Amino acid sequence: DIERQPPPPAFVLCVRGERFELGAALSPAAETHVAAAFDLLKTLCRNLNPVHWAALAQGAAADMPSTGDTGAAQGEQTTPMKGGMYR
Repeated sequence: DIERQPPPPAFVLCVRGERFELGAALSPAAETHVAAAFDLLKTLCRNLNPVHWAALAQGAAADMPSTGDTGAAQGEQTTPMKGGMYR
């Protein structure tokens, strides 16, 4: 029964934005963030094993300073990954 199964692993890839004016082009910093996120996504798609993704999250968490703003719901646990991905 599907209701008695644990939920599958879930990951969120966040891309930092810079400015949000209507019609404004991406800033150079935002373009860099998009490129880094896309590179990370391509790397992740080469190995779809969620255990591999979780290992990347754990390894990257030690390399990243915590900003305190993950976009997670209150009380939700997240682990930062390189490229702005959270588990």
